[in-house]
Amino acid sequence: MKCFVFKPKRKPGGKAAVSTCYSGRYRLSGDFRDTTIALGVSDKQVAEAKLRRIVQELEREGEGLIPSRKLRDGLRR
Repeated sequence: MKCFVFKPKRKPGGKAAVSTCYSGRYRLSGDFRDTTIALGVSDKQVAEAKLRRIVQELEREGEGLIPSRKLRDGLRR
């Protein structure tokens, strides 16, 4: 599994612009391509911790240790 955080770059009007918030990219075992998610934070350490927590939750769901997010949200309601 690989995961890392980065600030997305884009070129509006030909000039490079860097986002103020971090995004994360990860690939779980069995996935064929990377998944990119917006983390919505501007501090790198907070972004890394948030991405680590998200990936850990997805791995636990994949192993069947916890129910899926949809099921947990439905039970909570």
